[in-house]
Amino acid sequence: MTTLPLRSAALLLSALPSLAFGSGLTFGENGAKALSLGGAFAGQADDLSAIQHNPAGLTQQKKGFSFLLDASLMNQEVTFQKRNSADAAEGNAVSNSGGLFAVPFAAVGYGLEVAGRPFTVALGAYGPPAVGRYAFPEPNYALNESGRFVENPAKFAPQRYALVKNDTLLAFPGVSVAWQPHRAVSVGASLQTVYSSLKFEQYLTAAPELNDPKLDAKVGVNMSSFGGVTGILGVLVKPVETFQVGASFRPPVPVTANGTLDITLGDLIKDTAKVNGNKASLSLTLPMEVRVGTHWKPLPQLGVNVDVVYEGWQSFARLDIQPSGITQQLGSAEPEPLGTIRIPKNWRSSLSARAGVAYGFDFGLQLRAGALFEQQAMADKDFNIDFPNPQRFFVTGGASYPVGPVELVLSGAYTPTQTLVVTDSAVRQVTNKADVPGNVVGNGVYTSGGWIASLGIRGNFGPTPAN
Repeated sequence: MTTLPLRSAALLLSALPSLAFGSGLTFGENGAKALSLGGAFAGQADDLSAIQHNPAGLTQQKKGFSFLLDASLMNQEVTFQKRNSADAAEGNAVSNSGGLFAVPFAAVGYGLEVAGRPFTVALGAYGPPAVGRYAFPEPNYALNESGRFVENPAKFAPQRYALVKNDTLLAFPGVSVAWQPHRAVSVGASLQTVYSSLKFEQYLTAAPELNDPKLDAKVGVNMSSFGGVTGILGVLVKPVETFQVGASFRPPVPVTANGTLDITLGDLIKDTAKVNGNKASLSLTLPMEVRVGTHWKPLPQLGVNVDVVYEGWQSFARLDIQPSGITQQLGSAEPEPLGTIRIPKNWRSSLSARAGVAYGFDFGLQLRAGALFEQQAMADKDFNIDFPNPQRFFVTGGASYPVGPVELVLSGAYTPTQTLVVTDSAVRQVTNKADVPGNVVGNGVYTSGGWIASLGIRGNFGPTPAN
């Protein structure tokens, strides 16, 4: 059997996962109150989660000190049953065992008056509403006494060329301000930086024509960053007492992370080839986001919200990896440096439609319900388990109750299992030869569903009224 050199690191790395954050796609929505309304909150934005949904809504905060602390637990159930060219099952069905993923949201604010009009300043941090942890079977390359696999990776880890594990975290800390220059108009802005921690693993093959797992090699990325500036602009217009409309805009967000790119060669490769060094950086662009929403109160105790959200995921057209001093070497030959690796991604823009209703009782209890529909941001042929979010529908609900100066909020969301059958996949193995494409590995049956549970507390400690 011929072992093959690592002659094309660009292809070797070209199947690195799609980073399951934000639009790994977004999964539900941030903020316990907003989630219970189906994520329709740009036109209401009356708590401190407005720093994300629509900063202009901060002018609705009472005078004095306010705070918000929300925590969401997300559970996304994903399975994949690989199929071969004859459309027959190949290997075991595999499932995500990453478990629950926590997404916190924290903010504090202070309301006062400037030029006789409401003005609020706030500090806050949150992560995108997404599941950032996936774990699928790790291939076992151990051999028994007869030289056969104890657990053949082709059977027990058929997804290994797409994703083994992913642990990704993004956070947007920042400062927000909002002012109401006119009784019917509020404007606001959030200025934010971006923290990222990106970790993921998958495998590649050195010889797709031999179809031998012994020629697999492991690729691992561990990178992080803190820096870069982004922001959100918002406006809220209230032409009449019972109706208001809001909109917010976030431009594309460039992210550059630095860290390590580790390549562990398989047993049949490591004796003839090696990779030296592991420092690298990764660059990508998060999407532009536009939110437009309305909040209508046909009755004093009843509120109705409707939103549309646009996410420009076509900005994530590629993922760039820049090695720093990494070389590849075959035998005693001179090491060759790795150049910039540009990984194309066929993502596209997506829309989501949201709606919610709330009803308040005289004794303080408020009940909410909503629905959220999300478009799929990738064609079926490009679908993969590193992007397990098909077109889907969430139902949401929740309740809140005031206890003194604070309000307790409980909400949840559920999306039923969606099944997607892919028969014309464009997802292939990574290989080390530019002239030998990898075998198609994306055909199969994908299922995705799950739920979100969110608990929040918010409160206001305003100035004591004068006697």
